[in-house]
Amino acid sequence: SAEQIAKIQNAMEAAPPVIAENATIIDWPSEPGGEPPLLRAGSNEWLCLPDNVGTPGNDPMCVDPVWTAWMNAYMAGTEPETTAPGISYMLAGGSDPSNFDPYATGPADGEDWVDSPAHIMLLVPGGFDPAEFTTDHNSGGPYIMWEGTPYEHLMVPVVAAAEATGPIATTDSVEMKIENVMGAVPQAIGDGATIMDWPSEPGGEQPMLRAGENEWVCVPDWPATPDNDPMCFDPTWTAWMGAFMTGAEPEVTTLGVSYMLAGGAAASNVDPFATQPAEGEDWVVPAPHVMLVAPDGFDTANFTTDHTSGMPWIMWDDTPYEFLIIPIE
Repeated sequence: SAEQIAKIQNAMEAAPPVIAENATIIDWPSEPGGEPPLLRAGSNEWLCLPDNVGTPGNDPMCVDPVWTAWMNAYMAGTEPETTAPGISYMLAGGSDPSNFDPYATGPADGEDWVDSPAHIMLLVPGGFDPAEFTTDHNSGGPYIMWEGTPYEHLMVPVVAAAEATGPIATTDSVEMKIENVMGAVPQAIGDGATIMDWPSEPGGEQPMLRAGENEWVCVPDWPATPDNDPMCFDPTWTAWMGAFMTGAEPEVTTLGVSYMLAGGAAASNVDPFATQPAEGEDWVVPAPHVMLVAPDGFDTANFTTDHTSGMPWIMWDDTPYEFLIIPIE
């Protein structure tokens, strides 16, 4: 029917096309505890749902198997068992009645709906520490939703502060380099971040382009690569980068989030220290993405290492520097 086709098209707005085009799409149950109607059978492991008519905003979503199990537990009122990182896409944005009560059906007196821009949502075993991530949904950066409940998860906004500019030359002005950074990260983070330039020689000091007011550190496009690749790091990723740039093994004790919303380029998906692609190989050029590091790394049973898949994938698998790339375009 036309209604079914419209719901399928709406559900597919939530995730990158390579995921949404082959996902199973179901509708919301017509009543609490009811069976969700199947709108379209899929051929990958992802599940998508159209807009929830019980909220005022447009909020389709696409969830991986870890999130599917979480959703089943949530809808049944049971406690989810999260044993691996999980990823959910809401690239059309979303709205929730509460950032604290998972089962609220409307905002509390005097409160508004929690409206979110395009974002991804993350699950990790053990949940999230409010010492590492805020619970303030107005912060403009990653924040914990439903903190302290069995259903807590991390909301990661993915709307860049500005259109991507670049590539950047080493001789470009400080102003151009700062403008370049704003294509990599959400506005609230970029406006307050410390911005550093790349060293003029390997092992050299990084010149400061602008002192910041928050805990994030950003760098503009790296001239050693052919594509535009500014990036911004949270404190966990900043420590990871410090280790990487000195050849030391990073100590990752909590989930770390890094933004490359202008895309990027790397010489190899296998060798962390390659400076050029291997003979017969091309540069690895991811679309706009978010990067994650985690204390226990990432398991190839849960994520591919194929950087051409369009799916979330492991970079530099089975090295001390492995991390997860999550495409968001």
